[in-house]
Amino acid sequence: MEETYTLSLALVDYLPNITFMVGAYFLTRLAYTTKGRLTARIMALGSGLVLMGGLFKATWKLLLVVPGVDLRLLDESLFILQAPGFCLMMVASITLARSHLIQGVQLPAIALWKIPLLAVVTISSLGMYGVLASYSYRNHLKTAGWSFILTILIVLGMSGMASWGEQTISRQWIEEGINTIGQLSFAMGSMVLFTNSDKIRNESAV
Repeated sequence: MEETYTLSLALVDYLPNITFMVGAYFLTRLAYTTKGRLTARIMALGSGLVLMGGLFKATWKLLLVVPGVDLRLLDESLFILQAPGFCLMMVASITLARSHLIQGVQLPAIALWKIPLLAVVTISSLGMYGVLASYSYRNHLKTAGWSFILTILIVLGMSGMASWGEQTISRQWIEEGINTIGQLSFAMGSMVLFTNSDKIRNESAV
């Protein structure tokens, strides 16, 4: 089933990527401040892959609308990049939340195509947000905790929406709006964690 887009819808698709980038920036800074360069690099690499996948998808929509060029590779790269990206972010988040990196953590292998990749993206992102929510509550940062919980609920809702109905323009506007709210919530939680990084670091040293 071929999807239809408008110029405004294609442009709005960049918004969740921008808000995700804000959240990823604060998480990477937090990782560097509290756990050091290696964890920050893992977080940055994972964030970069997730962001690239989202930007490629948005650019595919834009090119499809404006010059009418269908660069399908940009569309298909979404899960290829985001699956390992969210895995890396989850590993870095676990490192943030624990005193030592859990032994035996391995990145899931990238399977052949979309359904397995979608499963990896969903499970890894939910795992990451869950770890960050727990990490926030353990550091008495309820605002950050609720922000990550809201993001989890939105990810679950988006996953459910992907399995039913036709991709109409109105439905895609709804999905873009929900996705943007989810990324704003992720950015808010990450920002709260980073602004309290000195407190987190001091309590970890006790």
